Amino acid sequence: MNLKRIILYVVLLFAGLGLGYAAGKANPRNGPSTEARTENTLPQNTNTVQDTSTISSVDPRTLAVDQAALDMVQNPTGSDIPTGEDVLIADTGNAKSALPSTDLCFKPGSDELKNVLLAYTQQLERDSLWYNNKEPEKLLDCSGIFHRISKFISDKCDAYDYPDVGSTRDTRALAGWYYENKNLVIIHDAAEQRNLIKPGTVMFFGKSGQVYNNLTIERLKTPIPNHVIMHVGVVTDVKKDENGNVVNYTMFHGRRPGKTASSTYYHKLEPPRAGFPPLGNWNQQLVAVANIMTPK
Repeated sequence: MNLKRIILYVVLLFAGLGLGYAAGKANPRNGPSTEARTENTLPQNTNTVQDTSTISSVDPRTLAVDQAALDMVQNPTGSDIPTGEDVLIADTGNAKSALPSTDLCFKPGSDELKNVLLAYTQQLERDSLWYNNKEPEKLLDCSGIFHRISKFISDKCDAYDYPDVGSTRDTRALAGWYYENKNLVIIHDAAEQRNLIKPGTVMFFGKSGQVYNNLTIERLKTPIPNHVIMHVGVVTDVKKDENGNVVNYTMFHGRRPGKTASSTYYHKLEPPRAGFPPLGNWNQQLVAVANIMTPK
């Protein structure tokens, strides 16, 4: 073999080796794939929130953990955070979770108000509150018991106005306050006006055995000893006939000396005794009514 042929073989050998090496670099058989390398190079500390705007392929498990961490930082209590339109609504104070207080309360005569009144007055009855008009600060007479109920309702529903105990401590002052706030109806015929009575109705009664005609607010506001109004209570439930008209009601009130505040059930369209007034408090005539909650 001459020298030229040997040199040619050597050149061809090295050229073949070079091509094989280049092909191996371009198409590796045993190294990690591009997808595997991309996943493995993501930060493994899931406590740090990632900016995913520049990542084209992201492990969804990593994002789920990071979003949970973000939620915990922004909202440590774990409650729902309003987003999008909800945030704008909340900022204006009109979000459904923060409606005005007038829409949060029960309405006069509603079943909800009835249930609240029944629950609270049953608790008062268990407390055995003995009638006491000698110590007015204890709120144990009829108007005092009324103020206890009014205060309880006002604490649960501040969307309405309520009489202040300091300026309306007796029944005459209460009637005057409700009248001035356009929330008092004078009763001229209890049978005709009976459907005004519903849970939450404040009932004002005259003196025992007295019959009244042509009542006016001036007469109802007259103080002792020439007073008309003698007693007050709050309706907690009503019974109606098949036509939907009131025929009987339950009333909670501070009753009289020697009795505890309690519910009574004898307030009927057909009185329990001859000569008693319809829908009265025994022999006390119904003279005016109001809703315990007064619209502002």
